[in-house]
Amino acid sequence: MVKDASRHKVAISYEGRIKGGEVFDRRDDNDPYEVIIGSAFVMKPIEEALAEMQPGETRTIEIACEDAYGPHDERRVKIIPAVQIAGSKDLAAGDSVMWRAPGETKGRPAKIIDRNDYSLQVDLNHPLAGKDLVYEVKLLEVLR
Repeated sequence: MVKDASRHKVAISYEGRIKGGEVFDRRDDNDPYEVIIGSAFVMKPIEEALAEMQPGETRTIEIACEDAYGPHDERRVKIIPAVQIAGSKDLAAGDSVMWRAPGETKGRPAKIIDRNDYSLQVDLNHPLAGKDLVYEVKLLEVLR
């Protein structure tokens, strides 16, 4: 792109998928994503590739789970009282909810793993934790 690409704003299209599997995110040329290089808008390996790319160039970027959302952490699998989640009677394994621990102001996504009448086993890891990712990224243009 240029000698010092940091702080440049660029427009990209991309497809993100789990290595060897499903697509989890996509932005096409008609709906580009704008990124300021060096501002952590995207994962570091993508920023590094963008800094070297020319407009119109496409690259495949493989990102190990450690450099993406981290490994799956079993310590983030919790059992919580069902009363802490509104509507818990209607939830089943595989459902996702926003959960806020007592005393917290922000909710966080939680995936229901198992349940009984009194408690829910939830996974508080990012849904892509433990997964190696592959991004197909196209640099559409340098905006500034």
